[in-house]
Amino acid sequence: MKQEKSKKVQSQMSRIAKNISVIRTEQNMSQGMLATKAGIDRKTVNRIENNHYSPSLETYFSICAALRVDVAELMS
Repeated sequence: MKQEKSKKVQSQMSRIAKNISVIRTEQNMSQGMLATKAGIDRKTVNRIENNHYSPSLETYFSICAALRVDVAELMS
């Protein structure tokens, strides 16, 4: 049961990471620009988009604000 839940969480995290990358690219925004607007490091944006790092909720909210999207939009 726990392993199944972990796979679901990983799948959702991968989807969010991809959505961040897609939305950022659609807005013609570099990782550096997103990082600056979100108040985080560019390497952190790269690690999030490549699903190598699970950020805090606070970081997700900062990214959403920088991209001008709703949290639900990242999860869809």
